[in-house]
Amino acid sequence: MITTYKTGIVSIVSDTYNVYNFVETMSTEYRDAILERDGVVVFRPDSGDPCEVNSKLIDKLWDIFGGTYTEDGYKVLVPQVRLIQGDGIDRDMLNKIMKMLIAKRFSVDNIVFGSGGGLLQKFDRDTCKFAIKASYGTRMIDGKLHKFEIKKDPVTSKGKASKGGRLKLHKAGHGFMTMSSTDSGMWASYTDELEVVFENGEIMREQTFDDVRKTSETYLEYEINKPKVYA
Repeated sequence: MITTYKTGIVSIVSDTYNVYNFVETMSTEYRDAILERDGVVVFRPDSGDPCEVNSKLIDKLWDIFGGTYTEDGYKVLVPQVRLIQGDGIDRDMLNKIMKMLIAKRFSVDNIVFGSGGGLLQKFDRDTCKFAIKASYGTRMIDGKLHKFEIKKDPVTSKGKASKGGRLKLHKAGHGFMTMSSTDSGMWASYTDELEVVFENGEIMREQTFDDVRKTSETYLEYEINKPKVYA
């Protein structure tokens, strides 16, 4: 990314697996390239406790890049490096992070914040723990097609682990199970209820909101009327 985008701000999500290892390794390996860029590399943690994670990361960045001091004695990283925190941000968390930085004698100029649902109505994708992510890909290497799974499994938040591999939505009773090609040798035996909706810029399947409502009501009706089991 820093060679493709030679100027300006580059924000890099860093917590796919191990945010601490990523930031330390990338900062060390590409230190000179980052310092020579006409712009800012912003490392973005996106899981775990924001205060704890940013406290550790800013220490790592200071050890690797260094910086200057304000007139009041607060540390400011070199202008080519910053942090951004977007996950879990609301008014209380903003205050906690800034108080943590001040207590460590770091200027709050070292960090910027994303404005998510927490600063509005606190209703977002995490309300239902829902997100859509890539899970599988292919690429040509030396004329051969290689297949690989894509997933995230942050060391700071195991609840954000995603499924990797090819996925099928398998109907089981009155519900569904998401099956991964990496989970079971019975992959081929599972029926996939998913249908292609959008492919290569073309809408493959039209569906009205009434269709969606009808489908959801089918399962809602079952949940309301299903037999009750008493212990």
